[in-house]
Amino acid sequence: MVLDGLVRILKDSEEEIRITGLALNGEEALEIAKTQNVDVMVLDIGMPGMREAASTLKELTEKHPDIQVLILSMYVDRERIMMMIQNGAKGYLLKNQSGRKVVEAIKTLAAGKRYFSREVRDTWFDTEFPDDEDRIKEIKLSSREEEVLYLITKGLPTKLIADELNLSPATIETHRNKLMKKTGSKNVQDLVRFGVINGYYNQD
Repeated sequence: MVLDGLVRILKDSEEEIRITGLALNGEEALEIAKTQNVDVMVLDIGMPGMREAASTLKELTEKHPDIQVLILSMYVDRERIMMMIQNGAKGYLLKNQSGRKVVEAIKTLAAGKRYFSREVRDTWFDTEFPDDEDRIKEIKLSSREEEVLYLITKGLPTKLIADELNLSPATIETHRNKLMKKTGSKNVQDLVRFGVINGYYNQD
């Protein structure tokens, strides 16, 4: 029923969206990715379980990195959000959203951008964001700040980050403090969430 409803939404939306295939499980999704020209794949987190969805997502992003994957879910807990993002999801949308939001999310991913609904971001950051989908993307980081954030998101301590970048630990701490101020992070955990949700976790 969910699949049928999604098909109707997309067919009634705009001509620029074309459905290239339908899958009822992870194996069928991977076969479509291999045989069809797919820009965006919408993956239901409950097909039939979170672990299979995560496994399918990981294989999709490893074998078909050009396909942008949007997670469709009725769940908005941190465990699921983090698992999907770490396995390569570029978007996460709740099933209670309107058809317009689904179309908007798909078009956003097709344009090479990320899309996380406000409820997802509120849960991930444990704070409320304004109802503005571009709030996170507007934050500008320098190339050095991006390098430091990437290594922080990977879980490296200050000393190892300093060694990796040939900088002093004090310099790394300065960059960390600037990053927290720029991103509005209350602590390192918030900063890591920001790094993951904006793609710094998956740069290599």
